[in-house]
Parts: sequence; C-alpha cells; structure tokens
Amino acid sequence: MPERIGRFLLLKKIATGGMAEVFVARQRGIEGFEKLVVIKKLLPALSRSGKFMGLFLNEAKLAARLAHPNIVQIYDLGIAEGAYFIAMEFIQGENLFAIYKACRKRGQPLPLPLLARIASEACEGLHYAHSKTDVRGQPLGIVHSDISPQNILVSLDGTTKIIDFGVAKAANLARELRADKVVMGKLCYLAPEQCLGRPADARTDLYSLGVVLWELAAGRRLFRDVGTVETMKAIVRSKLPRPGKFNQEVPGSFDKLVMRALDKNPGKRFQNAREMHDALKSVTKEQGWEASAFDLASFLQELFREKLQAARDRQLLEAGDVEMEPALFYDLRAVAGSDGQQDAEGGTPATPANSLATQEPTGDSRPQVSFWKRLPHLHWWHWLLLFFVLATLVGGGYLLLGGKPEKSSPAVAPVAPAGTVNIVSQPAAARVWLDGQLRCLSPCQVPEVAVGPWHELEISRPGYKPFNFRFKLHRAGQQRDFQVRLDRLDKVNWATVKISTRPAGARLELDGQEIDFRTPTTMRRIVPNQTYSLRAFLKGHRDWKTTFKLAPGQVATISGELPVAGQP
Repeated sequence: MPERIGRFLLLKKIATGGMAEVFVARQRGIEGFEKLVVIKKLLPALSRSGKFMGLFLNEAKLAARLAHPNIVQIYDLGIAEGAYFIAMEFIQGENLFAIYKACRKRGQPLPLPLLARIASEACEGLHYAHSKTDVRGQPLGIVHSDISPQNILVSLDGTTKIIDFGVAKAANLARELRADKVVMGKLCYLAPEQCLGRPADARTDLYSLGVVLWELAAGRRLFRDVGTVETMKAIVRSKLPRPGKFNQEVPGSFDKLVMRALDKNPGKRFQNAREMHDALKSVTKEQGWEASAFDLASFLQELFREKLQAARDRQLLEAGDVEMEPALFYDLRAVAGSDGQQDAEGGTPATPANSLATQEPTGDSRPQVSFWKRLPHLHWWHWLLLFFVLATLVGGGYLLLGGKPEKSSPAVAPVAPAGTVNIVSQPAAARVWLDGQLRCLSPCQVPEVAVGPWHELEISRPGYKPFNFRFKLHRAGQQRDFQVRLDRLDKVNWATVKISTRPAGARLELDGQEIDFRTPTTMRRIVPNQTYSLRAFLKGHRDWKTTFKLAPGQVATISGELPVAGQP
C-alpha cells in the first residue's frame, strides 16, 4: 500500500538528497478533488537536530509566505509520525540544466529570445521575494542563496519557476552536520562574497543568475568544479570572458548585461532584480527578441519530443489499484531541486529517466483484479455515470427489439492525409510562417501539413534576410526537413507602419506578443520583407486581426474597426 504522510498519499520516490527524500504525492479532498504535489520529507537524523530544525523551520515559514507565478509555492509545512515535511507545487517541466544539456546535444545554445524571457521571469520572481515584507511593512530579508540551473524550472506551458526558496541555508547546515563539502555542481554558482564567507543579499542571487545566463548564452560552463578551494579561488580572482566570445549570436548589449551581473563588486552589479529585469527588457526591445510563453512551450515540446512521446506511451499503474494517473510523469526529478541534483556537472542522480512511469504489463503478466472488488472504490459520480451507461444500453436494446429506429448518422469524413515539416535555422529562434500563419519559433516541428497543395514557407528573424520557399508534400506521413542559414542585414532600410483603430485606445499584439503601444500609434524600425500578425483589442469590443508585410523604406497606414461586442 502507498505510504501516507499527513493528508498526502505518497505515489513514488523521485530523489534522495543530503537533506530530504523527495516524493510525488496526491492530495485528496471532497467530491473527487485531487491535486498532485511534491513532498520533501526530512531525513530522520536531521529531524533530531535542534540546531538544524530551528533554522529549517524559520526559513520554511518565510518561504511559505511567497505566492508568485514565478516561484514554486509551498502549500504546507507539517509533521507526521515524527517526520517533518514540506508540501510544494508540482510543476510538469524541465529544469535549466536539463535544457542546457539538450541544447548542447543539438549543438545549439538556447535561443537568446527564449533565454531573455526565462531570465526576465526569474527576475520577477526574485524581485518579489527580495521585496517581501511582514504585516508591519518590515523587509523579511529573503535571499535564495542557491540560484542555479537545477533550481530554475520551465513548465511545459512556458512559465519559469524558481524552486527551493528557504532551503539553501538549511541545506548548508545539513552538510556541516554531516561534515560534507559544498554540493558538487552548485559550487560553481556561488558569488564571490559567498566564497569569502560574507553575508548574502539580493545582489548575490543576481550574480548567480548571471552565471546561469552566461552558460546558457555561451553554451558551455563558466567555472569547472576542480575542488572546493581552487574553484572558489577562480570565482573570486578570475577575469571572466564575455559569453559572446563563444557564441557570435550574442549581441554586445547582452554581453554587457551579463558581465554587469557578474561583477565581483556587489556595488557595481544590478542593485535589485527589477533593475536587471528592466535591462533585459531593453535588450529584448532593441534586438527584436519577441518570445511568448507559447513560443517557449513549443520549443520545449520540440526539444524533448522523444522524451515526451516515450512518456505518453506509459501509464502510472499502482499494483492492486485500478486508478491510473492521467498526468504526464516523464521526468519528475526536475522538480526535486537541490535534493535531486548532485553530480559534478550539476546533473541528476542515477535514477531511471522515467522513474515514475512504469511500462504497462502485457498478456497474463498483468495483475488480475476482480471487477466486483473494484466497485467499492468508486465515487458517487462513478455510480451516476454507470447508471446513464446502463440506461443507454437498455434504450439501445429497446430499439433492437423493435423500437422506433432513429435516422442513421452521416458517415465520418475520412481524415485528410498529412505530413510533417521540421525546421532548423541558424540563428535559432526565427519565426516560422506556413501559409500566412505564424506556427512556431525554430528549431521546431510543424505537424498536420496537408498532402497535395502547395505551401508557402517563410522563416524570418529581425535583423536578418527572410527565407521564403514554396513546397508540397506528396504522401501521408512524409517528413520534410529545412535547415536554413539566415543572412544578416548589415544595413537595414527600415519600414514604418502607422496603426489606427475605431474606436481609438486599443491595445496591440504583434506576432502574439503584447507591445507597449495604444492606437493611434506609429511603429518605426520595422524589418522589411517580413510577415507580421497584428491584433488590436479593447474591452467591450471584438478583436481586429490582420497581417502585413512592408517593403524596404515603406511607410504604410493600417486601420481597422473594433465592433462593440454583441453587435452583428
């Protein structure tokens, strides 16, 4: 039988670290309410240490006050049968170290527009935590102190989440109690002041975030763990190269931002996460790095496509339990945070990649459970559903025995044959348009492409000459691969577009990304010969959508009507 801890049913252990065992668990409530959570259960030896528990409980209570979309939330802090535990938000996604490794395997760094989006959301979460006050308005002084790729998650819906707030200090004390050294792989993200034993503050977290940005932009590690003392010396003394030295796609403004975050003098760094966030937004706007949560989600799903597909082919089956978990447990170690990442490269422990997803038995090997033994486990709504099914079957029997026949349903139309288009571009994060519709950011896969008709493909990125191609697929299941190198535009003859709406004051969305303009407005420095999608929206009115492409130097005027909602 699965173990219970408090009101949580432990489904599977996903990691064991120096401080806690990590489980995925199910919380149940009334009327069939269910929620998946992650449980960190403290090791018994630490629970008996008064010094450790004092620090741990204080930090955990502070972290439990944090409620922000870019921070993994703590739901509960409790004790059951003498074991202390934390219940926290379950995130279905990958941590940045897994993303870094997958990108390296492809031979391409993480696309910079997506990296900038991840970093911006991480800054939002950090600023919220750093600025948190108590009920009297006094700063709580919350510092993460362990920002690393393993502690930054990206969910499959494209949201960035920081994990393990309030754990770092307790984890350090746990290592002291075990006479351990700093966790290997985490040492390389310490700030110089941490190496020198000085107090950490918000700027310490920003330095660590700077190391993460440097590595993902450069596609390589900044520091190597060559032993505690030598690595700390390198962090304190080394002159650091800019990430653009290793990735020619990194612009000077991004280099400058990262190197400011990595300044050894905290007084010369960004002084708070809001300041770093604003600098990221400025670089994003300057470079035309539009990237939405949808773009990030699409990139992740393409990057981990094989892993996701393997997980979809499995189901979580608990022996003797007829219930199946509908969630996709393709690699739960990503949510383990500091307690699940301990190798020298900062990688994951030697647990099978699909540790929660066991292969469904086949043939006679499947455990046989009597149908009637399962019935007591059914909720009331299961019985209601069963009643309606039986009623339907009885009604069907009436028709078979001579009841009034109903008109036959029309035949289901055959599925149109389709294929797939795979896009890889250099540089990455180019917009992929197919038949006038924005489909994804490269590298990506476009499914369900119709066989037979001609298709218009456009791959574009601001500052580069767009790639256009006309093609068709000839058979169902065909895969067409495009590997494209975009040429940089040295001197761009920018276009201009003037946008107006009736009524005025509408907000605008360009290529799925909301922009800081309201109609009427003029947008300059538009890259020519590139297709853009535009949406105008205003409360109480229906949206207006259009696409446009401008010639070099063209000044165009676009206007649209936003009818009152509910009017024909």
